[in-house]
Parts: sequence; structure tokens; C-alpha cells
Amino acid sequence: MERSYSMHIFVLLVCIYSLFQSVHVDSYKCDEGEKCPENLPYCTPVGCVYRCPDHVFINGTSCVRDCGDQYVYNRTCVPSCPKEASLVEEKIDFINSKFKKFKFCRIQCLNNTFTYNNTCIIACPKAFKYVEDRKCVSNCTLNTFHQKIYDVNGILVGIQCNKSCYNFSSNPFQLSNECVSKCKEDQVVFGGVCLEQCPKEKQLVLNLDMCIKMGKCLRNWPEQKYCSEGCPKNYFVHNSSCLSRCPDTAKYSQDGQCVTTCPEHKMFKYLNNSLDVTQCFEACPYPLFAYNYTCTHDCPTGFKSLKRMCIPECPRGTFVEISFTNDQECVSECSKKYISGNVCVDSCPNDSKYIADSHCLSECPKSHPYTHRNSKKCLISCPDDIKTYISKQECVTTCPKGTNLYEKSCLDECPKNTLKKMGVNSGEAICVDVCDKFKNNGTCVDSCPEFSLNDTCVDKCPSAHMIVYGTSCYTACPDRTCLMDNRLNCSDSCILDTDSGQLVYKCPKSAPYFRTNNSENHCVSSCEENEVLEDTKCINVTDCKRPVLSDGKCADQCPEGFLYLPSGTEDATISIYGYEYTLDSIKNNPCIGKTNAYTTVIMLGLFTAVYYIFAAIFLFSSQVKETQCWSEYNKDQNEELDNRTVYANLVQDEDTAGKSLQHEDRINEDRLIEDRLTEVCLNNERPNEDRRIENQVNEACLDDDHLNDVPMLSLAVENNDKTFEHVCMVDIHRGNDDCDDVPLLDTK
Repeated sequence: MERSYSMHIFVLLVCIYSLFQSVHVDSYKCDEGEKCPENLPYCTPVGCVYRCPDHVFINGTSCVRDCGDQYVYNRTCVPSCPKEASLVEEKIDFINSKFKKFKFCRIQCLNNTFTYNNTCIIACPKAFKYVEDRKCVSNCTLNTFHQKIYDVNGILVGIQCNKSCYNFSSNPFQLSNECVSKCKEDQVVFGGVCLEQCPKEKQLVLNLDMCIKMGKCLRNWPEQKYCSEGCPKNYFVHNSSCLSRCPDTAKYSQDGQCVTTCPEHKMFKYLNNSLDVTQCFEACPYPLFAYNYTCTHDCPTGFKSLKRMCIPECPRGTFVEISFTNDQECVSECSKKYISGNVCVDSCPNDSKYIADSHCLSECPKSHPYTHRNSKKCLISCPDDIKTYISKQECVTTCPKGTNLYEKSCLDECPKNTLKKMGVNSGEAICVDVCDKFKNNGTCVDSCPEFSLNDTCVDKCPSAHMIVYGTSCYTACPDRTCLMDNRLNCSDSCILDTDSGQLVYKCPKSAPYFRTNNSENHCVSSCEENEVLEDTKCINVTDCKRPVLSDGKCADQCPEGFLYLPSGTEDATISIYGYEYTLDSIKNNPCIGKTNAYTTVIMLGLFTAVYYIFAAIFLFSSQVKETQCWSEYNKDQNEELDNRTVYANLVQDEDTAGKSLQHEDRINEDRLIEDRLTEVCLNNERPNEDRRIENQVNEACLDDDHLNDVPMLSLAVENNDKTFEHVCMVDIHRGNDDCDDVPLLDTK
């Protein structure tokens, strides 16, 4: 006893300590006018606390026992309930020897309370005594039943409106429009409703025990009469009673009722030994077989079963399935793979190797015309992942060349209203409804040979779509393009006319040039100082890579009417990047007008013509002299030949013969001189010396010893090779009386 007392004291001390911890009071005295700190925000008569104790409310920054005329929401005093908790529940309590009224804001009314005029009350007023969805109403809606509601003291607080009485365990039965715990003594129960008698289709009357066995009653229901359409399982109906077995006077059972004989629509009989009764069936139940209107476990030998009936032969459209016990059953579908003849088999025989719809055949039928590769299976159609070659009745992985793929079929021609397209990866011709790009005469193409209108190739653009961009026909140029000068074509090379704000193909006269800024072309009236014109574009002079830079223009050649005549200084340097110019190159103008250029060229041409005229005259004069020289030479040569003949006749003795040999040696030396003289003659060297040399020769020729040879070689050495200029003939021999000319040059 003392130990128990000590334990109670310990528990009390722990509770006091916990209360002290939960309601920590600081030394701040808020009732003296001081404000509570942030860590102890609420004020009590004894000091500031971290939170208000239980069973008190928060009013601003104070902890209070009641909120006065205010409402209580989440333990806080509020002047009115918020929208999300607009229901008001009033409670009266006795505090400090006084009655206090509390008004609580509720989101929904608590259990055992009802909603009335936006308030939560314990009992509905008499004028609104009915309760629907926990609200007090004046009347129940249609098709509802009444259930009186009492409090714990047995006082009626309302009448519940229910759609069914079954959900109320204390009053599960419906009597008129009220829910009651039990029907009247002279009444029966059917479907939870109290009736005067059972309906025709439910004429059997069961007690509670039988009703429970039927699974239609609960064990806590009262004992009374329950209507039923039949007896519990394994019970039979006889004279409105449920029996465990039928009497001998009615030994057959039909649908649970004892009858004297089976009716015509249920002529099949089965002796159920477990129930000790012969039952009547419309058809024998599984797994029994019907034989002569008797249900048996097996068909007699030689009979086949069809739908649990024993027959001598299987009807047409069925097949014989032989079980492992050799029982033969007529089936519409075989459990084995194939059907050979009318028998289900696991494999086809050799004489029926083709398989169509599981049937073993000698060849594929028209209903299954297709085969795939080397398979023996005949197909109605090819598999989803295989294409059908219609004309060959084959299943192929790729359509042969010359065919067109359409909906997994290889066709010789694409169907009407479809287009032919070449496959990107497979290379097959495919029939499609819509082309990816263009259609040209029923074929999909990546580009049109002439023009395209929308997605169709055309030979020329129609009148309503005469504007051409690329090869496409338009009614107007697309965005970011502009109309060219011919007013028929659109171009990507557009320039922004800053005055009009429009994209144009060519700048207006007021700003005929353009400059590129940030990849956009803008029309300008003139170029900057460091820029030159390339066609109509202003570019930096260092960006000019063309061979001609003249008059501030970068070009491939001078303009028409001008000629390129560069100055003495180089205008440009050539590197691997092309022509390169500097800022000073802008000042050079190597292109000059043709008039000035032609004047210079004409003067130069006249000077050159005069020079060549004088040269021609000089050459012509030399040629005439040379011709005369050769004429005289030919004449003298003939005379020399005659003289040599005469001279040969005069030489008769040895002395004369020796001289003759000397003379022949002299002639050979003379021929060397002749060659030199020929050069002199042909080169026209100093013709004025000819007469002097000829005179020397004549003097030698007139010497007393006129029969000796003229020392011609000595003469040649004496006068040097240079003095023999244009000498055609000289007197080199002398005859008996006269000094004859001998031809020195030999043309042979």
C-alpha cells in the first residue's frame, strides 16, 4: 500500500514538472505594461509564456479563459468565423461559478450533431425534425424511409431519411416508410420489406436457420418468416417444404423440386448416389456423357463423344481427337498441331506435306495460296513483317525489281490515287498517298525538272502563280526574298532599302549602292573614304581581290570605252589570297579612255611603220645588188671554163705538166678564197673596195710573165679577208695575147 502511494506521488511530481516545462513562465510581468519578448510572445496573469496552456484561448498576445462575445477558431479568438469554417457550434460551460457561452467555428459539424441555419445543434427543432445528409429539413425527399434517432438518454433528436433500411443493423426491415427491427407477427419478409404474403416466384417460406443456410439472412436478425425461391443446397422442395431427400412418390429432382417424372425439356437422368436421388437435366453436367438419355461417366466402345454426347460418327466440321486413354472425342479444334483427313495428329504424313490452317494437304488450296521461302505452311496472307508478292503468290522480305510496295503487298502498278516513291534505305519502289517533296506524273521526286506548284511539278507556272522562287511557283515572293527586275523571279540576294523599309533586289537611284552590316545588306548613297565599289557593293579597299582597281572601283577589267594602262608603280601585289591593295591604291586610275589611248597607240604605230618602211627599202636595195652580182658571176664562170680548156692543150711536156700540178694546187687554194668571197658577196660588205681589188688583179694579169698564175692567195693575205667585199669576178689568168676574165666563184 505504501509502495502504491509512493508511486502515485512520483507520477504526480512528473506531471507537475511536465506542466511546468510546457508552460514556461519568464520573469517578465506583462500585466505591469511591459511587452513580452519574441521568444515568449504570450501574456498570462503570472508572466510571459512560449505558448498558451491547454483549455485556454489566444486573444491577440494574451492567454484567456474565454473569448467573450467573439468566436473561437483554432483556439484563437476571432471577431467572426472565416469562410472555410462558417458553421457555428455553441457550448455552455460553468467556469469560476459562472456560466460561460462559447461559440466555435467548424468546417463541418461533429458527430451526433446536425446542421441547422448555419449552426451545429444536438437535436433538430420540431418543424425540421427530419435529417438528410446530417442537415435538419422539414420533409424527406421521395423514395426514402424513416429511421428515428435517439440520444444516449433515449430522447428523440431527429428522424433519419434513408434510401434503404438494410444498412441499419438495429432496424434492418422496412415497414411502410419506416425502418423497424422486426415485422409484425402475421407478416413475412421478402428483400428486407415486410409483406402480407410472399410473391408468386418466392412462395417458399423459410425459418431463420434455413434462410441463413441460403445466405440471405444475418444471424442477429429476429426469428420470423422469410420468403425464398428455393431451398438451401442439397435440399429439395416438396409441398412448399424443404426436404433432405425426395420421397418415393416423387423420386426425381428437377431444379431442386421433387417430381414424379422428368419433363420433356429435361429428359436426361443421372443417379446422384451422394444425394440418393435421380436428377433431371437439360444436358448431362460435366464430366458426364449422355447415352440414351442417361448420364454416364464413359461412352460405350466404338462411340465418339460430341459435346458430352455419345454418337457413332463425328459430324461434318468436327475432328476426331484421340486421348491417351484411346477415347475418341469430336472437336471443332484439335489440341494437336495438325489435322490429317478427319483425325488430329502431331505431324503430317509425307503424302500430305503442305499445311493449310493446320490441315495436311498435298498442295496449297486457293483459300491459302501463299507460301514463304521453303516452308510447307500455306498461308491466307503473309505475316505482318513479310511482304506479299501478289502475282507470284509468294511471301518475300523485299519486293522484286519492277514491283511497287503498297500496304505490304508487291504490285506491278501502284493503285489509283497513290504515288510511286523510291525507298531511301531499301531501294524499293513504294506506293504512298502523299509525297515528301514533289510529285511528277505519279512519281515522287526530290526536285522538279522545270517548276513546282505547291507539291506538284509543272512545265510552266500558271498565270495566277507567275512569280518564281527557285523552281516553285508563287503568287507573291516568300518572306525574306524580293522580286527581281524581270518582275517574275524572287531572289535571296536582297537589300534593305532604309528609306522604304522594304527588301529590294536593286537599290533605288537615291541610294544606288549597298553595304553589308552584320550580315545584312543596306542601301547607301555613297561609299566611305576607305571603301571602293565592287559592282554596286561598298567594300573595304583591302577586301578587293580583283585585278583592276581604278577610279574607286574593284573590277575584273576596265569598263567599256576604257583601256588598262598601268602607271610605272605597282597598283597591287599578288599573293596566295589574290590581288591585295592598300588605301593609297584608291588614288590610282590605270583605266584611261579609248580616245587618249588610241592617239598614243596611233602615234606609236606610225613611228613603227616608218621604221619598217626604211628597213624594207634598205633590204630591197641589197637584194638587187646581190642579184646583179650573181648574174655577173655566172657569165664569168662560163668564160673561165673555156679558158681552162685552151690552157690544157698548151701544156705538153713534163715541165709544163709539173707546172700544171702546181697550177691545180693553186686552184684548190683559190677555191678557199672563193668561199670567202662568196660570204663577202652575200653579206654585201663594202662594195666601194671592189674596183681597187679588180685593178690590182688587172696589173698582175698584164705582167710580162703572163703565162704564170696570179699570186691570188698572196693578194688575199695582203689585203686581209676583210677587203674582199662584193667581188664577183677578177682577172686571175692571162692568155697568150689577151688578159681574160676567169670565173673565181663556182656555183657548183
